[in-house]
Amino acid sequence: RSGKGGGFDGMNRIGARLLTHLSSSMRFPGELNTDMNEITTNLVPFPKLHFLIPSLAPDGGQGGGGGSGGRLPRSAVVRQLVSSALDPGQQLMGADPRAGGSYLANALLLRGEVSVSDLNAAMAKIQPTLKAVHWNSDGFKVGLCARAALDFPQASVLGLANNTCVAGVFEQMGERFRRLWRARAMVHHYSEYMDPQLFLEAEASLVDLATAYRELEHTGPPTTEAEKDLNRFVPFV
Repeated sequence: RSGKGGGFDGMNRIGARLLTHLSSSMRFPGELNTDMNEITTNLVPFPKLHFLIPSLAPDGGQGGGGGSGGRLPRSAVVRQLVSSALDPGQQLMGADPRAGGSYLANALLLRGEVSVSDLNAAMAKIQPTLKAVHWNSDGFKVGLCARAALDFPQASVLGLANNTCVAGVFEQMGERFRRLWRARAMVHHYSEYMDPQLFLEAEASLVDLATAYRELEHTGPPTTEAEKDLNRFVPFV
């Protein structure tokens, strides 16, 4: 794509922005700093289900991005950022949580002029509108870094969502693979160096992964007393 911000340069800028935002709490002070271990601990409820959907806001044209217009009140900026971080239009993956997906966990990593009270108020409004699994309905991890990003001097956010809608991405990948496999297209590039049977094993793993996400998507709260008792059971360690 031609024009400013397009092509590989634009993709590289997005990748750099995501990584610098992800590591900002390890490099600068903040009210609620986070590290990589906390992110993986809070966002990965099961070992296989570690595929996170990232989102970035603002995108350069929104208020709070430090443009030439007047600055919005801090509370309004935080509300806008939290809402944008959960908007599929700001995601870096083609999966829509609104299309029946359930949140397994969520993280909002903010930089700049953000207070805990403003963030709590914004989340109190947005959280009831989100569909989450019953056993982790409050599964939000929050990070606050005091140092703003260079391109967004007021505030910005990186969202990381573990949502069952990512199963759709894996299902599309599987379908594209099967179309190529039926025609044995491109297989000759690899068959000299590997057993083609490994393709089918990889496809089976992909199907299992999508199925694991889909099963959680349709899992509701316990309905019988036995299930409720089992839910309350906490094993001794």
